[in-house]
Amino acid sequence: MNTLGQDRCFNQDEIRFALDGVKNYTSEWERIEVENLKTDIERKLGDLEQDRNYKETNEALDMAELEKRIEEALTPEEGKDPLTEDERTMVSLKTKFELLTKQFKDPEGLSAHLKFIERERARNNASQSQGRAETPNNSQIGD
Repeated sequence: MNTLGQDRCFNQDEIRFALDGVKNYTSEWERIEVENLKTDIERKLGDLEQDRNYKETNEALDMAELEKRIEEALTPEEGKDPLTEDERTMVSLKTKFELLTKQFKDPEGLSAHLKFIERERARNNASQSQGRAETPNNSQIGD
C-alpha cells in the first residue's frame, strides 16, 4: 500500500480496513451493475412485447396504407407522360422511404403530440377570434 510519502508501515488493522473497503466497493459496484442489467433486460423484453403487439395488430394496416400511397405517387399527373420503369422504381423507393421515416412508433408520444397540436390550434383560433392575431402574447399566465 502507498503511504503517500510517509515513512511508516501499516498495521494489520489498517491493512484489513483498506482491503475491506476495496472489497465493499467491488461488491457494491457489481450489485449495481447486476441491477442495471436486469432493468435493461426487462426494458428490452417490454419493447419486444410492444413490437410483437404492433406486428400482430397494425403492421398489415400500415403496409396497406403505404402501398396505397405509393400507388398514388406513381399515378402520372394529367397531361404528363407515364413514368418509365426506372422512374417508377425510384419514385416508389423514395416514397416508401419518406413515409416509413415519418411513422410514429410511440403511441403515447403520438397522443401527447396530437393533444399539443390541438391546444395550439385552439389557442390560435381563440386569439384570432378576439381580433388579436397580430398582438404577441406576453402574459405569463397559463404558460
